[in-house]
Amino acid sequence: MTAAKGLTMPSDGLLHAVPGCDAGPERQLQPGNQLGDAIAFTERIQAWAQTCGFTDRVGILYRATFYCNWKTPADKPNKSVKMSCGWFVKLCYNRELLCYVITKVCMEHSHPLENQAVAVYGKTIVKYERQLTPAEIDMIHGLGRHHVPTQKVREIFESQNTSRVLSTALLFRMMERGRRMFVGRDNDSMTRFFNLCFGVKASGGSFVFDMDPLSKLKSFHLQSDSMAKYCALYSDFVLCDGTHNVTKYVMKLMPFTIVDALGRNTLVGIALDYSENSTVVTNGLKTFSLGSSHGTLMTDGGSAYPGAASACGMTHVLCTKHFHADVLQGCSGLAQLSNDFKRDCFTMIYTGYRENDFIKRFAAAEETYAPFPVAASALKKIWNHRHNIQVTYSHATASRCSEVSR
Repeated sequence: MTAAKGLTMPSDGLLHAVPGCDAGPERQLQPGNQLGDAIAFTERIQAWAQTCGFTDRVGILYRATFYCNWKTPADKPNKSVKMSCGWFVKLCYNRELLCYVITKVCMEHSHPLENQAVAVYGKTIVKYERQLTPAEIDMIHGLGRHHVPTQKVREIFESQNTSRVLSTALLFRMMERGRRMFVGRDNDSMTRFFNLCFGVKASGGSFVFDMDPLSKLKSFHLQSDSMAKYCALYSDFVLCDGTHNVTKYVMKLMPFTIVDALGRNTLVGIALDYSENSTVVTNGLKTFSLGSSHGTLMTDGGSAYPGAASACGMTHVLCTKHFHADVLQGCSGLAQLSNDFKRDCFTMIYTGYRENDFIKRFAAAEETYAPFPVAASALKKIWNHRHNIQVTYSHATASRCSEVSR
């Protein structure tokens, strides 16, 4: 794209002087200059303005004015005053020539260019949206739509712009705007959420929710139709555990899973509540038709699960993985006995014993490792939870091998 009187705007988006012209880019912007291709002009003037310390974003208009919107402290409260600086470029679109023509220009600022703060470590702090390119704005809006953490957005931006950093206030404003552009005025997306959940219920699934006196969502249980059908086949061995920090509302996610004929762990329902309590677990087992008297509930050592299993008449067992850390920690200070200690502990955990046999085995191990406090503590935990270890005392859980052959 070329212009009269030695002005060129090449593909890199910056103004340069043509060969043989001693005037700089600012002095080449004179009345009568012609600028073709309106779309290319608006894109490249954006990059040029940014290099001058400010950015303007305009559409393709028949008449346009680029101006510096700096205001003096006295003019800031007055909304009728657009700017206090004399810098401007006026142009209009010539329909016959199909290009922009500069009609009037003033390239002198009436203030220092201080709208871009420079941090101590030499990076420019971006404080205003006009200092960003359209691509950068779209990127931040898109990440805000998907609730990407602000620190991660900052890292993504700074990896692409090594000389600039985003101010915290600007980042929060733009991410919030991107989220509003997606969800509208429904700030918490509750309309979309309930439409989705009631749609699941209408298709044959389950959706049960509870509200507090302030009409705030307290807890809910959700199960799709396909989950319910799968759950009806394999409901005798259930696993449940709480997962924290998965929502921005500090609610705990509790997925309910079952073990199918191939030994796979399959999700059959989810529950969310502000605490991992026995009420929400019990309601989840009953809502998802998992609380059968012949079933087994495997969990960690959380206080919510024994009461839930008892309320549903299920056998409560503990996940043996949670004993591993204690066993390995108990090996400290045992030296050459560490391998024997691990073997004895894992044998008591994973081998089926009758009660008398288990007591004898435990007594022998306790006598051997009594002088070692950490090892004795690990053994004590196994003893305290002996009734909840999966295979201790030959607790029966349905074998899936027989299901495969049917």
